Order: sequence, then C-alpha cells, then structure tokens
Amino acid sequence: MDLIDQLEDRMERLLQRVSQLEEENSRLQSTLDTERQIKDDVLNRLDRLLKKIQEADI
Repeated sequence: MDLIDQLEDRMERLLQRVSQLEEENSRLQSTLDTERQIKDDVLNRLDRLLKKIQEADI
C-alpha cells in the first residue's frame, strides 16, 4: 500500500469518526435538554409547594 492509499484510508476513518461524534453530540444535547426541562419542572413544582406552605402559615 502506498502512502496515498494510507492517507486516504486514514482520512476516511477520521471522517467517519467525526460523523459518529457529531451524531453522539446531537443525542447527548437532546438528552441534556430533556433533563434540564425535567429539572426546571421539578423546581417549579417545589416553588409552588413552598408558596402554599408559606401561605398556610405553618
């Protein structure tokens, strides 16, 4: 295998890896967005509960 073939193979592997990493990044970003939304929802619920407790003067 000559040098050009080796470079071509290496370049193809690198491009495949970049593509895989981009896909993984997209999935992770989506998961992070979902988790942030869940966290925000929980915090909002807790805030509402705390306000109810304060209003009840317990």
